[in-house]
Amino acid sequence: MTRWVGFLAGLCLTIVAGNAHAQSAAPPGWAWNPVTQTRGPLRVLVIYDMEGLSSVNSLEMTECAYPDLYSVGQARLAADVNAVIEGLVQMRVASVDVADRHGSGCENAPDLPSALLHPKAREVVERGGAFFDRVQRGDWDAVVLVGGHASPGRGGFLEHVGSFGFERIINGISISESEQTGLMFGRAGVPVIFASGDDRYGAQLRERMPWVAFVEVKHAINRTSVELRIPDAVRGDLMARVKDAVALRDRAMTLAVVPPLTGAYRPVWPQTLEPLAGIPGVDLSKGQIEVTGRNLGELNEAINKVQFVVASFTTSGIMWEKIDTDRQLDRWRDSVFMARWKEGPPKH
Repeated sequence: MTRWVGFLAGLCLTIVAGNAHAQSAAPPGWAWNPVTQTRGPLRVLVIYDMEGLSSVNSLEMTECAYPDLYSVGQARLAADVNAVIEGLVQMRVASVDVADRHGSGCENAPDLPSALLHPKAREVVERGGAFFDRVQRGDWDAVVLVGGHASPGRGGFLEHVGSFGFERIINGISISESEQTGLMFGRAGVPVIFASGDDRYGAQLRERMPWVAFVEVKHAINRTSVELRIPDAVRGDLMARVKDAVALRDRAMTLAVVPPLTGAYRPVWPQTLEPLAGIPGVDLSKGQIEVTGRNLGELNEAINKVQFVVASFTTSGIMWEKIDTDRQLDRWRDSVFMARWKEGPPKH
């Protein structure tokens, strides 16, 4: 499991500083913009996920439906996040807030309990209008991402964007959740300065946000298996590289999209566009469904609606395959449907 050795550690670390010199320009339809220089210690927001944590090598470690393995995942989450926070504290930042970006199914509590969180950090709720108000108000000077993952199609460990089974295309680019974060904070002039995750995720960041200081914590074999690095070495690298990121914050960039805006939904197995074939007005010739919107919010909402429709077809297809071989399930489906039919439409 931990086959990598110390002399490879240098290859496992990527830090691209300066004003995006690692790549000559942003991808077409995208822009990198300079940040406003800060005065005094930074106010930092740490956003964590679980798929890209060091020592996490199974989906079950990221979902609370599997309590034994999930508790191990939580311990590894605490170790990575607290190592990053310790690096920030040693750089004498003004404050460290921590937000949960992972969806483990335990929606009533953060995946990193406050009892396990570094004492110098404060927990904030990432969802909701109040959080976005804080983003626009400029309550943070920099964003740090811990445990991130690649977008679908990169071969990364547990790769997805929001949910599994599709790609979210914005201005021709299949984006990850990190690009989504970069765009949201970029509108407020706040850069993403640090990230950690597997090698495929790191390669994606070098294309999209090359100023980000990156720590590669594991090597993806495919989307369900990885080679892990030695945990203690990873934690030391997390502390060291986040310090570099803080020192180079004013040379970072922010991420933006350039009008006109375009969007598309592209399925990833087992989801498929096949059930939509033949519907009038639906063009499937490019292997994706293109959507329109006046802004990023409208584009993302349109993609979400397509995702819901395609996922519903996929789920129903899987269910029908099972129902065809299980008479008890067939009777249950029929009784549920007929009960709803008998009720009739809602009365207004």
